[in-house]
Amino acid sequence: MKHLLLIILSFLLLGCVKNQETEFLYLYESSSGLVFKSIGDGKVQPKYKGEITNGKPNGFGVMTFPDGYKYVGKFKDGERNGQGTFISPNGDKYVGKFKDGKFDGHGTFSLSEGIKYVGEWKEHLKHGQGTMTLKNGKKYVGEWKNDKEWNGIHYDKNGNIIFKIVNGKIE
Repeated sequence: MKHLLLIILSFLLLGCVKNQETEFLYLYESSSGLVFKSIGDGKVQPKYKGEITNGKPNGFGVMTFPDGYKYVGKFKDGERNGQGTFISPNGDKYVGKFKDGKFDGHGTFSLSEGIKYVGEWKEHLKHGQGTMTLKNGKKYVGEWKNDKEWNGIHYDKNGNIIFKIVNGKIE
C-alpha cells in the first residue's frame, strides 16, 4: 500500500513540474485577441522567455518587443502581474507593481529627460500618494487622482513652497 501511495504521489508531483516549463513563446494578435504560440520571429512578434503554464507566461519571464521595449518580471495568465521592470528604447523606465498588464501599485517611473515619479499607480494612472520631481529640482508632493495632481504642494529646488493644490485646483 505504501508503494502504491508513493507511485501515485510521484506521478502527481511530476505532472505538476512538467506543466511548468521554461521556453520561448511569441505573441500574435488574432480576431479573438492576443494569442501565444511556440513558433514565430522575434523581429516581428514580441518574444517571451520564461516560465509557462498552460501555454501562457506564468511566473518569472522576459518579454522583448521588436521596437526595442522590454519587460522583465512576473506574469500571470499571459499578462504582466506582480513586480517587474519595463524599459523603453529611449531609456524611460518603470520599476514596480503591475496588474493585468498595467502599472498598478507602488512604482517608480523615470523618464530619460530627467523627470521622475515615485508613488502609487492605478490602472496605468498616477493615483494615490506620490512625488514628481523635475529635472530642474522642482517637485510636487502629495495625492494624485486619475493622473492629476489632487491634494499636495509644489516646491522649488530649495524646498520652498511655490503653491498648493486642493481638490485639483491651485490655491
